[in-house]
Amino acid sequence: MSASTLIQLGVCAATMVAEPVLGSIDTFWVAALGTTELSALGPNTTLYGCVIAVIVAYGFGTAATRKIAVALELDEAHRRSGTLKPGEKTTAGGTLIAVMGTTVAFGLACGLLVAAFPTLIVNLIGAPESVVAPAANYMQLRAIGVPAVGMVVALGGGFQAARDAKTPFIAVMLSGIVNLILDPLLMFTFGLGMKGAALATVTAQYASAILMSYQAFFGKKRAMFFGSETESVTANELDIQEEPKEPVQFVEPMAYNFNKKVAMEYTKETGSYMGRVANVVVVWALTGSLAARLGVFEGAAHVLLFQLLSILSISAGALTTVCNALCARLFVSVGDEAASAAGKALTILGGVIFSSISALFWVFRKELLFAYTPDPMVVNTALAPYFLLIASVATYWYKTLEGGLIGRGDANAVNFIFYVGGAAALVGLWVANQSATGITLMGIWWSIVWYYSALTVGCTFRWWQLSRLRKSMPPTVA
Repeated sequence: MSASTLIQLGVCAATMVAEPVLGSIDTFWVAALGTTELSALGPNTTLYGCVIAVIVAYGFGTAATRKIAVALELDEAHRRSGTLKPGEKTTAGGTLIAVMGTTVAFGLACGLLVAAFPTLIVNLIGAPESVVAPAANYMQLRAIGVPAVGMVVALGGGFQAARDAKTPFIAVMLSGIVNLILDPLLMFTFGLGMKGAALATVTAQYASAILMSYQAFFGKKRAMFFGSETESVTANELDIQEEPKEPVQFVEPMAYNFNKKVAMEYTKETGSYMGRVANVVVVWALTGSLAARLGVFEGAAHVLLFQLLSILSISAGALTTVCNALCARLFVSVGDEAASAAGKALTILGGVIFSSISALFWVFRKELLFAYTPDPMVVNTALAPYFLLIASVATYWYKTLEGGLIGRGDANAVNFIFYVGGAAALVGLWVANQSATGITLMGIWWSIVWYYSALTVGCTFRWWQLSRLRKSMPPTVA
């Protein structure tokens, strides 16, 4: 495994860890308002963390990374063969524009829908009557930021495909700093309470989106996607050399037309991941909704546990993202055997990483929970199923195999594996419902364990099976 891949993985992981950690700033400050307000975040966590974020990241984000990675590799092949000359339009540039436009349009549609019917959505998700109003107000304001989320995911996929993890990391850190400053300012200094928390998050999301858009379309790093009038400029060259010796005249992104064919192909590829996406949405949203219906303390405890789970799940997404981009480019340029070898190396690394993280989060379990809320009742409620959270996190090395399978063109198998995982979770919930106590928070988290266990076994078996089926494959685009 090359040093550049390890650096990309590290920075990508830092980016993905920073995003939910900094995003949990809202949870920290809202908890200071009271247990009712913290419980009001439950439906919003379900919608924004379990539904919209999963659809955008797992569907559009995965497709964007692979689509742009393949386009970049094709551009490099065409440059080497002389069919793509300096100053000519690139496949990657047109792909980036189509991918971003499509994803932002989806985000806009989702945002308008949520903004129009927040109370209905809160009631559909399920929440105690006392938290419906604050939850709906928070949800309506947060809807403004959904298009920005789409922009960040699409551009982030592009930068990761170009092996540039630095730009998304800077954007996420900017978002966190903005949120960190504005949350207490708007919530307490200006007395806006939960509305202030929502506005702070939305502002932070747009700050991140604007920075990434500038870098992709106006800054020097646009050369990675749109090429140069005089030479091919790589991500590494741009990072090593802050300012070129000779002024580089970039091919203007405005010269590109919106490629409807690429947009349709991207939408179709995103659709091919929807089995996986819908599965994650159903499991996370269903478990969140059931927990919210158990009561204020159970709902608040689930919010805390799910916040930790999402932090680690999104950080594990670095393995999926890097392995997806790496395997896709190797699959196109070298062949499946090289892609398989790279995936195996990253999987071993992922196992070491998440074994260590699981142990660390277990040792400091009380400190982590009390960092969010001083309410001992909520913390004690969360501590009972906490070992199931750790058991789930310990399986997260499977995300390397997930990304590698997608990068190797085996998305249909991944969809099937997620269906099996979803079925395992539903069976777990059904068994819990048939017990004398019915659905409890413990039963909900047992179903989550069965879910991740099934995904781990499925991805491992398919990786072994696919490698046997493809003993040799010529370089091609799946």
